[in-house]
Amino acid sequence: MTKRKVSIALLACLSVVMVILLAVPMAASAASGIQSTQWSGSVFVGTDDFYGTGVVAFKAGSAARLTALVKNEAVVDASIREAKIKFDWGGVVTATSAPTQLKSGETGVFVFDFTVPETTVATNTSVHSYEVVVGYQNQGTGYLTSVSTGELLGFGDGANQDFFVANTPVVASSVKVYWRDTSATPDTVTLKDSSTYVLNSWTGKITFGTAPAAGTWVYADYQYFENAGAGYGVNKVFYTSSAPLADGSLKVYVGNSITEGFTETTGSTVDLETGKITLASAPTSFENVYLTYEYWDRWATVTGNDFVVYSADQAEGNVLLQTYNSMNTNYPVYLFTPGTVAAKAAEEAQVSKEKADAEYNNGDFAAAKTDYQAAVTSLQSAIDSDSALNTPVETALMGLLSGADDAVNAFGHKMDGQASMAKNIGVFYIMLGVATLLAGIAGIIWAFSRYVDARGHSHHEHQI
Repeated sequence: MTKRKVSIALLACLSVVMVILLAVPMAASAASGIQSTQWSGSVFVGTDDFYGTGVVAFKAGSAARLTALVKNEAVVDASIREAKIKFDWGGVVTATSAPTQLKSGETGVFVFDFTVPETTVATNTSVHSYEVVVGYQNQGTGYLTSVSTGELLGFGDGANQDFFVANTPVVASSVKVYWRDTSATPDTVTLKDSSTYVLNSWTGKITFGTAPAAGTWVYADYQYFENAGAGYGVNKVFYTSSAPLADGSLKVYVGNSITEGFTETTGSTVDLETGKITLASAPTSFENVYLTYEYWDRWATVTGNDFVVYSADQAEGNVLLQTYNSMNTNYPVYLFTPGTVAAKAAEEAQVSKEKADAEYNNGDFAAAKTDYQAAVTSLQSAIDSDSALNTPVETALMGLLSGADDAVNAFGHKMDGQASMAKNIGVFYIMLGVATLLAGIAGIIWAFSRYVDARGHSHHEHQI
């Protein structure tokens, strides 16, 4: 084979490999968060013509459950801080069963059990939306707002007593100051008592009574206030930079730049979901609003717009419709002999069902329930009548077929005793033909009996 031919063959093989690789779907790594949700306890799932869309429907007052699978794909463990469903009518359902933490790579099951509200709370005239929310905190990460840890403030020289933190104003009670002596072997770290320095929480200035010696590094851990904005004597509404907030964690202060003091406010309200804060009175033009609080993160929420609350009549009518559809699938109208009592009952059932459909689509659920019940009753009557007609004829038919089967089996046993199957094969086929003929005759008799019965009913009704 020439070199050119080898190259062409190699190129062809590589092309085939590329096609195969492109045809194989690549496995995508799932992101952390809610992987799937599943409703249970519903009355109906599917397209509802009244709403014109697919729905998951529950009867008002019934028990409903949503099960969610949540996975933590992060490299650190996560503490679960919230798990809830928020509905558009204002209802909030908290998880009745949920893990307190998800380790790295772990999947947890979250269960939400609740009672479906009445239609006076969640109307049955429209489809409802909802949102599944799971909040978490990555372990090892601080979720107190505005925290600085291990901040290097400077180096001692034996003379300088003043050091400054980078972020102000400072929450005085949170400050911890450390001296690290690098001249020692190994280095020694000492937590300094607050009596050894003076803190100006407004400016972040720390003044030591004794200057740190050369070779001493000064560090600090502290929390500083989040500045939510100035008041200007008008604005009362302020927002946190992160949300949602841990209940009870928010503290609101008004800081006075003239007196360099802080006053914790009273009478303020907060929306933990959005971080919106409304003060009782507006700060003045030289006052700022400062905050401290705890918050957490949320994985991507799962939303739905298919939740439906059925009234009692609506739910019961829908169940009757499903019953009718199931019966009609197994016993459609065209299977009933025209003109018979069974056929007329089946036709009446279809009329009642179509009437009920129109009533249901117009929102008259009580009338629809009544007519769906009439449709089910009529169709059941048709099935019962048809079964009564077929029973004697079908019994005779089964007898003929059984007789034919016995004849074939007897001949088969006879052939087993013969030395050669080939010699008797012709006779076997004759017997098989006889059996088939008997089955055909039975079928004709059955069909004729249905026809005679139909004629009899028609003649009787005509005389009446």
